[in-house]
Amino acid sequence: MISFENFILYNLIMITFTWFLHKRHGEDSYDNGFMDAVQLHQEGRLTYDVTHDPIDDVKVITIEVSGDED
Repeated sequence: MISFENFILYNLIMITFTWFLHKRHGEDSYDNGFMDAVQLHQEGRLTYDVTHDPIDDVKVITIEVSGDED
């Protein structure tokens, strides 16, 4: 049987570990997405248009990616 203190310690360790993995995965995903966008833009396959939405009073970015060019 596990004591209450060990149970709390175990949960804190698991929460910390989960937070670390989640944070690291988010950073990797952001870096990969950013590099993909830069590469697509450099190749001329990524185009975007900035418009203004009067209903919500915000700027809206419409991003289009063309297909593979062989």
